[in-house]
Amino acid sequence: MTATNSNPRQWKSLAAHAIDFDEPIHWGCSGRGWHCCTDKVIPVRPYEVIRLRHAMRQSGRDLLNSGLVTFVWDAAGTLVSYLRQVPYERTRKACVFYEEVTNIDARRIREEAPERFAGLPEQVQRAADSDARGEFRVAGLCNAHQHRPEACRGFPFQRDPARERNPEDASGLQVFRCGTCALSTPTTPRAVMLDNDLEEFWRADDAFLAVSRYLQSRGLARVVHADYRSLHLTDEQRTELWASMYVPEAVPEVIERFPEQWLAPMDLEGDREIYRLVLEALLDRVDALVAERGTGPADLGPRDRAPVSRPDLASMLDPARALLPVVRATEAA
Repeated sequence: MTATNSNPRQWKSLAAHAIDFDEPIHWGCSGRGWHCCTDKVIPVRPYEVIRLRHAMRQSGRDLLNSGLVTFVWDAAGTLVSYLRQVPYERTRKACVFYEEVTNIDARRIREEAPERFAGLPEQVQRAADSDARGEFRVAGLCNAHQHRPEACRGFPFQRDPARERNPEDASGLQVFRCGTCALSTPTTPRAVMLDNDLEEFWRADDAFLAVSRYLQSRGLARVVHADYRSLHLTDEQRTELWASMYVPEAVPEVIERFPEQWLAPMDLEGDREIYRLVLEALLDRVDALVAERGTGPADLGPRDRAPVSRPDLASMLDPARALLPVVRATEAA
């Protein structure tokens, strides 16, 4: 398994601005995926791969072997990943799960797959009845919609990355101004985020960040700097260690307790527990590696920082742990 050392530009091209979680806005998804599913790099983390197994009905190992994600070492020496992109139009890119539907496609789906047609958005069903001439775009669909990644669920909103420094005082961000938002339903960013089950993904995201910091603290980041004390590993060993978070089937307890669990259409409790087991197994490996090399935590990682304690993953992943700031008292009243 290999990883590049680059930094995707498309994601950086999105201009973000702060937005209060309870600010009144007009927003609604029009189902036109050519706004949000094209020309954007979509980050995925280990929990999201666990969820995508259900969409693809494949194990995590098979998903990685298929090239679904691309691994990249970021500037902090953390291994991150992005969904594969496919060619779109002449010079553009689209998410691997993106499916653009025209009026002609809508008629074909109605004839060949009536059950699927019944579950498609209203504008697709109307287009199948249209007598308009020619072929025109109707909708952009996601073939992994039920298990889509965090970035897709929240789009065009996301939590402020400043939470990594101060998680108790973080606002929201609007990362894109979708052209269909202004004429849509009155709502708030909080309502949009909660409606898309984002807190489950945020808890998983927080756990990933905590584990990443732990690995960085134990000299396992891919950093070449005089002030970073690295645990000696080959690049291949370091990549495999980080990438193991994306392969739940490599953990014996996961195989024993959740055999072929990815075949279930949905299993939130199972996915959450599998994720915890995978991260705990990685932390155990890290602790064993450090002990085996005879190097104490105080002698590893950034020279100017104290060692990071092992994270309490069970508490971090507890579904009762709320993440959005509480509604302001004046509004709650």
